[in-house]
Amino acid sequence: MSYSKPKCEKGSKLVKSRCECKKTKKAVKKKAVKKAVKKTVKKKAVKKAVKKAVKKAVKNKTVKNKTVKKVGKNKKDEYQEHWALVRGQYSLNVPTDNQLKVRRKRIDEVYKLYNKIKKLDKQVPAPKTWRYPPEYCYNEQLQNTIKYLKEELKGLKLDEKETSTNGINI
Repeated sequence: MSYSKPKCEKGSKLVKSRCECKKTKKAVKKKAVKKAVKKTVKKKAVKKAVKKAVKKAVKNKTVKNKTVKKVGKNKKDEYQEHWALVRGQYSLNVPTDNQLKVRRKRIDEVYKLYNKIKKLDKQVPAPKTWRYPPEYCYNEQLQNTIKYLKEELKGLKLDEKETSTNGINI
């Protein structure tokens, strides 16, 4: 076997008799310059895109901030959602946003029915003083409370009709 001198790439030189090539500083600099140019081009493009996005955000910022402030900071937790968000309180699992909306509607319905009943019967206790206030009821309890209040309202309306018709006949 004969030994032949290894072939090295351009810009590199032979260090030992075995093929261990060392690249020259010029070749290394050329590659570094190429990478740097690519990065600056990318950075400039990114900077331009960021500037455009910032300009759009500034235009839309005034409208968005006004709506966010009104909804986010001023709204109270009147439905006790912190209680309902605990697993096993309102439902078996943590309720979704849609379930919370349904819960709010049901609580509102309980209060509307209560107000109608209160007009007919002045001695009805307020929902906040009930053993289970609507804000702290399970899903099924709320549904049953609504059914009960509707039945009570029908009964009060029938009683009122009977007393008004009996008063006329006498």
